[in-house]
Amino acid sequence: MRRPSPIPTSRTTTSSSSTGAFVAIGHEPTSELVRGLVETDENGYVITEGKSTRTGVAGVFAAGDLVDHTYRQAVTAAGSGCQAALDAEWHLRDNPHVPTPPSLEGSGDLAEQQWAPSTAA
Repeated sequence: MRRPSPIPTSRTTTSSSSTGAFVAIGHEPTSELVRGLVETDENGYVITEGKSTRTGVAGVFAAGDLVDHTYRQAVTAAGSGCQAALDAEWHLRDNPHVPTPPSLEGSGDLAEQQWAPSTAA
């Protein structure tokens, strides 16, 4: 039995301000949110490049249940979500045209600095 989609189907629009989103979809790929934006297969799963989380659209990544035909479980989605977060970080690092917030300008590689040994005594 198919559960009702949480995505409105009445063609109404809702606006929300955000800098990113992770969408949980369960055991069926509820990909209506990205349909027409990224490529999906005949079953609605988002197609990614090789084993990465990159879609055919720069800066858009898909993970977890949205790409996993086999396991579609929470632990798989969590690991895949981590992969997508890393792919997003690398995308931002490798694309200097993506704006850096003024408070972070000149700070270098933030991920590397986070783990760098402290020089404070």
